[in-house]
Amino acid sequence: MVNKSSPVRVLVVGCGNMGASHVTAYHNLKEFKISGLVSTGKSKEVLNNKLGGSYPLFNNFKAAMKTTDPNAN
Repeated sequence: MVNKSSPVRVLVVGCGNMGASHVTAYHNLKEFKISGLVSTGKSKEVLNNKLGGSYPLFNNFKAAMKTTDPNAN
């Protein structure tokens, strides 16, 4: 169960058009905290830079899940 007073940690997988839309929404909502961005290409780097460059980046989904332990993905 998620603690209502803590933001939901989200791991975003895929940083193309749809993923970018989700990341932007999560970035702007205080109820969510982005725990990382996952994609095999450069899209995660471009997106991360647009949002200030503060999110952990991953090429591998399993490694990202193990490292970030998100509430949602």
